[in-house]
Amino acid sequence: MQALFRKICFLFIIIGCYLITIQLLISWRISGVSINGQDNLEQSANRNVEIVFVGNSRCITSFMPKRFQVKGIKAINLGLHGHPSLSFVENRVSDYLKRNKKQPKVICISFDVFSMSKKQKSILMKDRFARYAFIPREENLIMLDYFGFNWAERIIPAYALLKYRKLSDALLLNNQSQWLSIGMETESKQICGNEQIQSSNELKSINRKKKDDNLLLKELRSLNMKYKKLGITMLAVQVPVFESIYNNRFKSTKKMCQDAGVPFIDLAIEQYNKDCSLFKDLNHLNTKGARLISDSVARYIQS
Repeated sequence: MQALFRKICFLFIIIGCYLITIQLLISWRISGVSINGQDNLEQSANRNVEIVFVGNSRCITSFMPKRFQVKGIKAINLGLHGHPSLSFVENRVSDYLKRNKKQPKVICISFDVFSMSKKQKSILMKDRFARYAFIPREENLIMLDYFGFNWAERIIPAYALLKYRKLSDALLLNNQSQWLSIGMETESKQICGNEQIQSSNELKSINRKKKDDNLLLKELRSLNMKYKKLGITMLAVQVPVFESIYNNRFKSTKKMCQDAGVPFIDLAIEQYNKDCSLFKDLNHLNTKGARLISDSVARYIQS
């Protein structure tokens, strides 16, 4: 029995040493480096921009920081795929404010029928943030808590990276997104000629239910007041969607922002929605569309 116990202890020691070695190697490899572009907490530090864009995939594919820079406006796009809730907006902005001495003048959120209340939880892209989990630094806790990393992922060496299959990405750095080079994500392809091939019913099914509007309105009003107290203006932008998925629910976005006292720009208008050359799919802009929308928002902000 004692021999078996010693063997088990020895096995645990070997495994522990193996995991510690992996964690030390990875920590050295990724120090100050983004693994994929979404794990951009450190890269958003000391930017001290005037405008922070934040929201889901329709944010990160729509607003081009370089288009604002051309007009003398410093901007950063902190959008993240699959996170349409105001909870993500609040947490990601809080993380940004903690890392920058100068607060932005404007928080610009992508806001539309896909936007959700805080009760809508999402763990999409959680794997991208696993690199911050082990013995986390205090400044990383906001986003780690948002994604719900548990105690094991925070204290066992290399466990989070192995669990979320990010070990090879951390070692090879061969899965990095465009965010690191251009500050957003974009594609030049367009849907012209393929409009009917793509399914619009699935996208319509994930529109926010009308019964959830009141809760979202309360959260939007509360978040707006929070930023007002900090001297920051919150601006909501509804970016275009292709006409096949446009419906009357998009028209309710303007009223919700009016009721919450949030300045609102509606760019989901017929002029853009009918132009297939602006979209890479039914609800995301391509490079041409992102350039056009970014210029429109920049002009609004300048005025």
